Amino acid sequence: MLCCTAPIIAQSVVVSVGDATVDGYSSDIEVPVILTNPNDGVAGIQFDVEVAPGMISLSGADAVGAASGFTADYNSLSDNVYRVLLYNAASNASIAVNADTVIILHFDGSSIVSAQINLLISGLIVSDSSGGSISSTGSDGSITIGQVVSLALTDTTGDVNETVSVTVDMDNGGIVGGVQFDLFDSPDYVTVADITTTDRTSGFTVTTTDIDHGTRVLVYDDTGNNISAGTGPILNLDLTIHSDAYGGDVALFFNEVVVSDDIGGVYWIAGLDTGYVTVFPGYMEEPHNLEATSGLDGMVPLAWDAPYGPVGNDIEVDFEDGAFPEGWTTTTNSAAGWFITQDGSSAFWAIPSHTYYACSN
Repeated sequence: MLCCTAPIIAQSVVVSVGDATVDGYSSDIEVPVILTNPNDGVAGIQFDVEVAPGMISLSGADAVGAASGFTADYNSLSDNVYRVLLYNAASNASIAVNADTVIILHFDGSSIVSAQINLLISGLIVSDSSGGSISSTGSDGSITIGQVVSLALTDTTGDVNETVSVTVDMDNGGIVGGVQFDLFDSPDYVTVADITTTDRTSGFTVTTTDIDHGTRVLVYDDTGNNISAGTGPILNLDLTIHSDAYGGDVALFFNEVVVSDDIGGVYWIAGLDTGYVTVFPGYMEEPHNLEATSGLDGMVPLAWDAPYGPVGNDIEVDFEDGAFPEGWTTTTNSAAGWFITQDGSSAFWAIPSHTYYACSN
């Protein structure tokens, strides 16, 4: 009889940075570092941890559990990266085979009301009592501070020159003192006609400011009232669809969002959902190069060019105002020079006449 036994492959050491969930403005956030060493005693550990984003700082490190009697220390490598050491300065004693928390990392979050922070481990070195390196892997951790906020825009449908309505919905686990965001649409086919509050924001003031291709919206209350924790609409938006809006979906999206609590702390934005205005049937172009054939009995055949469609969204600079954009300089050896026109055709080529062009003879 022939018997075969599969070789037993030793597991490597795993050093895991744990997860922590704390209230906002916590001055001492404790994050465990867990050592799992199923086969080998461990005499020392070194690793780098990056705090991303770097909203909080490492303020301390303690040796605990099976590492009692060891020394835990750290130093700053850069603004957001720290090197952490665990060693035994008194002897060459090792941490016996086990799975246990061996380090507590302390972070200062006293100025943070809300955040989602990743703790990214790298450069891990694990050694035995003779100074030899042990095969090891690291696992990242995270810190969740306070409550987070999500905003979403709803969808609607309409046609050219119609005013349609959408809502701005907010999911907030804590009270909110104010909201600010920039609102954009793509393609640029709608204009904000009016913004009103809802039951959740009754008594609040809403102000708007026109910005480049968008609208900045600010929601606040001078008397110190707050938006209670919860979910649902906080604003009603009336949008007018432009007379030249082609059929299709217009994306409505947020940018530069700031949501604060009752004392001015800024919440972490966990999600921003885009809304859509579906334009249907949309702008219908007039016939281009319409021609009628006469002289036929009982009928007049018509022929025209197909619609050109909208100017592409990838066009960042245009001449639709009938002039060169501010800051442009033109030069040519033509007697006519550069000029803006809707008819750039010549005997050699035809150019659609549905938009403005820069031309030179």
